Amino acid sequence: MKITIRYKLRDSDEVLTRELTPVEFFDPIGKGESFENDAIPRFNHARDYLTERKEMINWTDLLVEDGTTSRITTTFLHDPDSWVAFRREDVGYQELIHTVQIGKDVCYILRMHHMEGNEWTINYSALITTLPDGSEQEIRFDTNPSEPHK
Repeated sequence: MKITIRYKLRDSDEVLTRELTPVEFFDPIGKGESFENDAIPRFNHARDYLTERKEMINWTDLLVEDGTTSRITTTFLHDPDSWVAFRREDVGYQELIHTVQIGKDVCYILRMHHMEGNEWTINYSALITTLPDGSEQEIRFDTNPSEPHK
């Protein structure tokens, strides 16, 4: 298995590269499990595997090759908590995720996906508000208003 993160810092034209082992990239796996079939990435963003401060990272390109290829390219906007990610699998699956930090405690998330040759489908659209007690309130927009999301 080959895991590569290419990335660019905001104050540089140079594209940097970091290679990761499966042990570095994934959470620990259990007895009888394999990285190829059972592992879950340790972090949600490729930038979280890097040592640079997150506000310094302009974009990341994560490539995981293990007989199949998965690539996630993420571009960070003016705010490091606002970003667009494009995921591509060699089986034809594609996903677009757009997260915008609207305020200190509010963000909007839009997720769309499709299989090559099919139409794009919105599978998640919501405002997430962090409440004073640390819990989150989710207001979904991707469901039919007459059918509450469960």
